[in-house]
Order: sequence, then structure tokens, then C-alpha cells
Amino acid sequence: MSENEKTIPVAETTETKPEAKPKPDKGTDTKTKKTEPKTGGAPAKTAPAKPNKPRPRRGGLLGGRTKPAVFPVQALARRTGVDAVVLGALTIAYGWTERTRLSQAEFLRLRDAWLKRPVKEG
Repeated sequence: MSENEKTIPVAETTETKPEAKPKPDKGTDTKTKKTEPKTGGAPAKTAPAKPNKPRPRRGGLLGGRTKPAVFPVQALARRTGVDAVVLGALTIAYGWTERTRLSQAEFLRLRDAWLKRPVKEG
């Protein structure tokens, strides 16, 4: 073999082969699609803000419903000035323990209901 046969010029090889188009990368193709604005859709309409409209009341720190605060029965008795004898009777009547926790409104409702009952001897 001669030197001319072994060496093929670069210009001849590129001319004989058809040009290959580079394939787009799938990762970059999807990113460009996400950032392109949609031209075919209708523009989104937003309602105008009413500056004089009062905001809705939202209870609690995160806007949920709030539960009334609950306290141990002994603390509620001290807060409301309930006598120790009445507290002992309420504890026996309603089956409260040291761990029983009520709201102040519930405690007062149950206390008033118990105090209005007629006294039974026996």
C-alpha cells in the first residue's frame, strides 16, 4: 500500500457523509417549555380588590377555629371562688379527678346546675 491510499483527506470524508443534526437534550428541552409563556390561552383576570371591605374574622394563630381554654378543676375553683366543700361535692357528683380539665364556661354551667338541684337526704 502506498501512502496515498492509507491517508484519507478529511475534506473528502465530510463531503461524502450526510450531515447529522444534533439531537436536543431532553432535560433542557423540557425546561425551555416550562418557561415559555402560553400565547394560545386567554389572559387570567383577577377580581379588583375592595379596599373598604372588612376582613373576615379568623380565630387562632393560623386562622382556624379556636377552642376555649381548658384548666384543671382545682384551678377553676380558685379562679371562680368556689368553696372547698362545694368543689368536693362537684368532684364526687360528676366523677372528676385531678386530671379533669374543663373550660371556665363549662365549669360554671355544671356548678350552677348542681347548686340548683334540690337537696336529698339519705
